[in-house]
Amino acid sequence: MAKQSTTADHNRASSDVGVKLEEGRPQRRLELVCRIIEGETVILNREAGVLHRLNPTASFIWGCCDGSLRVDDIVARLASAYDVDLMTGQKDVTETLLKFESLSLLMR
Repeated sequence: MAKQSTTADHNRASSDVGVKLEEGRPQRRLELVCRIIEGETVILNREAGVLHRLNPTASFIWGCCDGSLRVDDIVARLASAYDVDLMTGQKDVTETLLKFESLSLLMR
């Protein structure tokens, strides 16, 4: 039973952050160095001295984080490109954006 409560609390917290994300247009931090190396997106945060490698789905979402698209637009693009339903797309985009945010890869 405690596990369900923890999950509910986590889902509530994630949805709160998700609402904040949905109100804006996610944008990559401009000072990050991004390259595609052998088909893989690599992001260097020189300030933190951290190198991030993105899988293909995260790379697609990262490419959409140019500040011009709302989260719903990114979801629609992902669903179309990967031929998934909107619910799956919403979950993937939200989780990925939350991860980007936690790694300080997005502008605030």
